[in-house]
Amino acid sequence: MAAFTLRTRGPRRGRVVVRARFCIGLAVAWSGAAGGCGVYEYDLGGSAAAGMGGRAGAIAHAGPGTGGPGGNGAAGGGDTSGGSAATTDLVGWATVADCGPAGTLGGEGGPTTVPASVAELFEAVAVEGSRTIELSGAFDLGGQLLDVTSEKTLLGVGAAELRGAVRVDDATNVVLKNIRFNGGVLDTGLDALEVTGSTCVWIDHCEFVDGADGNLDVVRASDLITVSWSRFHYVEKTDTHRYSNLCGNTDTDTPEKLNVTFHHNWWGDGVLAQMPRVRHGKVHVYNNYYSAAGNEYCVGAGYLARLLVQNNVFDGVSDPIRFQLDEDAETGSHTAEIVHAGNDFANATGAQDSRGVSFEPPYAYSLDSTDAVRASVMEGAGRR
Repeated sequence: MAAFTLRTRGPRRGRVVVRARFCIGLAVAWSGAAGGCGVYEYDLGGSAAAGMGGRAGAIAHAGPGTGGPGGNGAAGGGDTSGGSAATTDLVGWATVADCGPAGTLGGEGGPTTVPASVAELFEAVAVEGSRTIELSGAFDLGGQLLDVTSEKTLLGVGAAELRGAVRVDDATNVVLKNIRFNGGVLDTGLDALEVTGSTCVWIDHCEFVDGADGNLDVVRASDLITVSWSRFHYVEKTDTHRYSNLCGNTDTDTPEKLNVTFHHNWWGDGVLAQMPRVRHGKVHVYNNYYSAAGNEYCVGAGYLARLLVQNNVFDGVSDPIRFQLDEDAETGSHTAEIVHAGNDFANATGAQDSRGVSFEPPYAYSLDSTDAVRASVMEGAGRR
């Protein structure tokens, strides 16, 4: 059974709870399960439900128990989103049981290193075992690719910036937080950040700008990724390859992988497309803000993609949600599924595609009202 709780803004008053039963066969059903019904609970009062973080205007969803990436459950129950735009609590695919009982922790429990030079930074990210690496100021990578290894946290303190190309390659349990990834310093032809062949990665409160290829791509069987409270845009890069976020780089990428959560992110100036563009994965896109005027499209569902798109604000953009080359090469049949609900398309034009039942997220999360999304994401997304 899934439960949703709707909480209104304002002072605490008595609660009015409405319970409604919905079955999978209805068009409004959220679940990708084969059948069955669920009870949805709507709290019309001003007080937060027990166990919830109390964010005003939120709808809280509890996943169907514990489990891993196959859609069978979540690492825990209840809302972990906290109560402010600057929340750093982990939500999404990076919380599931395959990432450990507490989800993705990065270098927690290991020593802390504060590199004073690029050479020391390269040494720190290569060391085996858990480690937190605190970054302060700008590090110009000089055309070298910075490879981040397993069980690492890269934590920006102050105005931390990595200039060049960064990659999380064949790693697990990595946290990247409070960093500006500037991919436009040298034309490396690479992404500002690429997550490739890696699992259990949490990217939070980061800024991505001017990636020579993409700003942030999740590719080559990467899995169980959360991207939260981050900002994507282009400043100096003005060519036509301003495609921000690719999930799955080819139609032959690994099925049942590429499961990613994008929440409370801001796609803004200069982004043309891929916000994100998905192949294969079960990708959850909720409470994001889109203001990339002059774009081609925003969210794209490609080959075998399953997308759940909820409570986003599409502001002055074209084709908010569309199928993007999802045909099977041999049969010509369409392969992607999109379910979307609660989005604000009032100031957008073009495609709002949907088809199929998509999937049920196997983790707890909360949905902010779209009335609050624009202001909270503009205030809270990006490097802190």
